[in-house]
Amino acid sequence: TELVRAGTAHLKNAVLHQTGSYLISRATFPAYFLPDSDAVCEAQARLDGSVFSRIADALGIQVRYLGEEPASAVTRIYNRHLAQALPAAGIQCRILPRKTTPAGEIISASAVRKALARGDWATVEAMVPPSTLACLRSEEGGNILAGLGPQNGGADR
Repeated sequence: TELVRAGTAHLKNAVLHQTGSYLISRATFPAYFLPDSDAVCEAQARLDGSVFSRIADALGIQVRYLGEEPASAVTRIYNRHLAQALPAAGIQCRILPRKTTPAGEIISASAVRKALARGDWATVEAMVPPSTLACLRSEEGGNILAGLGPQNGGADR
């Protein structure tokens, strides 16, 4: 929570709210986390969109921001579905372009984990905001990385 709070401190109209098991979780959208067929992905995207629409209504959310993911078919299906479904529920859907490093490399959690596994802190620094870098280099971040193991991005700080 503190990492998200620090990383969004500059956004004066952002409200942080715990999501629990919802908002792209394994409970509502398992295809996001596991490779699966397009039909199953579509069904799960519909479920996730329906759940989000109810949450948005209760919290007065008017816009949902999604990140494009050029390398993930699952995310493309998910984004396409929400871009069609959310406006019908009165919610704007904005898909933001994927950020890249100054060298043009796509920034993703997978790329960051790979750089961490290599101990490549220069690449990590180019890909994450200062608040995330500080967290990763902290004692708490070191404990998190150690728990991941080398195969999942755990590396010496």
